[in-house]
Amino acid sequence: MAGSTIAKIIVVAAFLMFTHVIYTVVTFLLGFMLPQVLETAGSWSEILRKGAVGATILVAARASFGVCRRMWPTPRLQA
Repeated sequence: MAGSTIAKIIVVAAFLMFTHVIYTVVTFLLGFMLPQVLETAGSWSEILRKGAVGATILVAARASFGVCRRMWPTPRLQA
């Protein structure tokens, strides 16, 4: 019982870490491309920047969820 609780705490911490790492990497990569795209957007640039940040957060959370879902401890079947 205690082992399962510790494993769940580790998975939740890993979820937060993975989300942060994925967000940081994607934001770093977008940092090279986004300024050129925003120059052509004109008055829409601030809205597009905020949308890109929001989309990056959602993608990072979803990818992290996919990884951590496989790490979540499941009860063993008693046969």
